[in-house]
Amino acid sequence: MNLKIAVIGSEDTVDRILEVTKEFEGKAEFMPFKYKDKSQTIEYTKEIQKNSDAIIFSGEAPYTIALNAGVIKKPSVYVPRKGTSLYKVLWKMRDDNIDIKRISTEILSTEEVVETMEELEVDFEKIYNYDFDHSFKFEHKELADFHYNLWKDGKISAAVTGFTNIFYMLKDRGMPVYKLYPTKPLIREYINKAILLGKVKKVQQSQTAVQIVKIRNRGESFSSDYEFMMIKNKLESKLIKYTRDNFGSLFPLGRDEYLIFTNRGSIENIYNIFNFHSEIYIEEDSKIILSSGIGFGNTVYESEINARIALSHSIKRNYNCTFIMDESSNVSGPFSNEEDKRFTYDMSSGKNEEIRELAEKTSLSPVYISKLRGLIEKIDRNIVDANVVSSYLGISTRSARRILNVLVKSGFGKVKHTESKAKTGRPRKIYEINI
Repeated sequence: MNLKIAVIGSEDTVDRILEVTKEFEGKAEFMPFKYKDKSQTIEYTKEIQKNSDAIIFSGEAPYTIALNAGVIKKPSVYVPRKGTSLYKVLWKMRDDNIDIKRISTEILSTEEVVETMEELEVDFEKIYNYDFDHSFKFEHKELADFHYNLWKDGKISAAVTGFTNIFYMLKDRGMPVYKLYPTKPLIREYINKAILLGKVKKVQQSQTAVQIVKIRNRGESFSSDYEFMMIKNKLESKLIKYTRDNFGSLFPLGRDEYLIFTNRGSIENIYNIFNFHSEIYIEEDSKIILSSGIGFGNTVYESEINARIALSHSIKRNYNCTFIMDESSNVSGPFSNEEDKRFTYDMSSGKNEEIRELAEKTSLSPVYISKLRGLIEKIDRNIVDANVVSSYLGISTRSARRILNVLVKSGFGKVKHTESKAKTGRPRKIYEINI
């Protein structure tokens, strides 16, 4: 089955990328998403990831905007503009009898422009280059004014821009302006990178996943074998449903263990890794403890070994919990309903300043913001319900619901839809969180 790669950006650049994608027929299916303004980047990026394996952004601007908004969840690349992109523009300017010694630029670094001019042996007078903030938070008018004022003052003969909107703004003002596009070799290079990243992600999702579930005695003796059998039968029915939801196979091992075989993509996409102890609920006053270990690997043997190691961490705790060990021996956990006992070995370096800003805007603690980001990254989606958040954060469902409602009110989330599993009881709200 071919990879599905989304291409997002301004119409003119996306069309150029699509022209090169014809060379990759049979290797991937390319889906174009053309925006009229870069402000649509975040909305488009959220939408296209539902049915794509990777994303090609037409340039650094849309990629950075999506990245800073935290909405990129699939392997992504952007096609850069480099000094080689300037060659064709300068050739075109010469054909149009424009003095190429006096130009203004902005998308390239000053060093790249100077180096290109020197390689072409252009005896330039001065390079006017706008070294803008690469967070792309500037206004287009500010950049357009930079070029236009230089031209009006007679300092340049033409402007070279990498932005479609600025190109048309300057065109409307009547000044000579040229659009800088990526070269075909550059486009080809980054299409290959997107295909490679998409394939790697697919291989990872098809990795074997093994979960070992162990029933442990809490220390109290059972009044009879029948009492243990009744508890075990009740647990087995829940395990069967959990395994079916994960498209897996369940195998009993002896009196107190179960093996679940599935693939990484299934178990991560359904995010039951973090919902396991909500689905397989064991009462606090029960005489048993449910310990679980999940292992990822490239073979069944490797996955089972990793699951055993993960289980060994879980067994050390006298409460219901799950640990995970991946193919790189990273161990994460415990995932349970006991917030004060949660910790992780797989700590990623977060952007502390961003987390602090989000905490101030939402009035939630930085710890919760950080953990919610970790949840989104782990399950590879930003659609959750209160049960999933409750399980991952180790808090009550009521507290999880309050956090989700705070995110909605502060503009960092919304209710996607409501589900009702029974005729009675509270309908389950499905939330989209954007942090």
